[in-house]
This record gives sequence, C-alpha cells and structure tokens, in this order.
Amino acid sequence: FFFQAEDGIRDHCVTGVQTCALPIYGGAALFSGGLIAIGASTGGPAALAELLPRLAREVTLPIVITQHMPPVFTTQFAARLAKVSGIPVREAAQGDRVTPGTAWVAPGDHHLTVENDGPNLRIAIHQGPPENFCRPAVDVMFRSVAAACGRRVIAVVLTGMGQDGCLRSEEHTSELQSHSDLVCR
Repeated sequence: FFFQAEDGIRDHCVTGVQTCALPIYGGAALFSGGLIAIGASTGGPAALAELLPRLAREVTLPIVITQHMPPVFTTQFAARLAKVSGIPVREAAQGDRVTPGTAWVAPGDHHLTVENDGPNLRIAIHQGPPENFCRPAVDVMFRSVAAACGRRVIAVVLTGMGQDGCLRSEEHTSELQSHSDLVCR
C-alpha cells in the first residue's frame, strides 16, 4: 500500500497479490518531510534492484525497506542495493536518524520501525513476535511509519506472498502491479 495524500480513499488490494506500482513521479513535493516505506518478499531483491535506481533519480525522500530475508544476508543485500542504486543503503541499526536520500534495510530476524524523535525520525529495531509468520514484518513497519509520519508516507509492497504487507485500513490507498509481472503466482 502507499498512503496517498492527494487521492481519495480507494482500496484495490487483491488477496494473495501484494505488489504495487509507485505513481509518485512529479508529486514528490507533496511528501516533504515524509518517507517511502517498501515491503518485499519473494522476488523482492530483483524488484528493489530495479526500483531503487529509478527512485534515486526522481526523489530524495528517505526510504525504509523490510525484505523477508535471513540475518546473514541483509548486510550484503544493503551493499548490493547501494551499488546498483547510487544512493547510500544501510542495514538499519537502533537509533539511526532517518535522512533524505538514504535507504535502510531491516536486519534479518528484526522488525524495523520508525519513531518520532522531536523534529527527527529515528529507526528502532526489535525482535518482537513474528507477524504473519514473518520477522521482519512489513505490517509492523507500515504501522510505525503511519503513526510517525501520518499521510506523508508512500508505502509500497513488492512481489509479496502471504498476508504480510496487506494491512487494511480505510485511510490507505493501493495500486497493484500486473499479476503477470509477479515472481510467485
């Protein structure tokens, strides 16, 4: 889902299909002080390697990423995304200050959340219980960015499977990627 400021309320989530397009080009100014939150599962590494370079050319919003991935791979995954995107991408650490033009990847086996710290946003990581059988869980991240940023969030779910990232709310807007583009159908 992405939380879309200028659109009306729509909900097009299709059970079992959790991918979406990111129609923000030309509209990033609406999200000043906000961020982009991306959740991904199977197929996410390839989709992110394609999406992040395009985002880096178009917007300077901070990006937080929850990718279903075991702990031993997330540091290398962040380094690979940094190399292909041309922006700093780091494995998130407790207390990291969220800054424009940088992306953070949830460490494996840890939930990534975003919290207000006065005028700043900070990352928190924890090993709370799995949600939707996942840790890190996309829904945990989405709830935290919605609480911290309100409607200044663009949330994206890429190539998902299962229910993680299909957070339902009357305030959220979603757009879906073509089913034929999915890695898992």
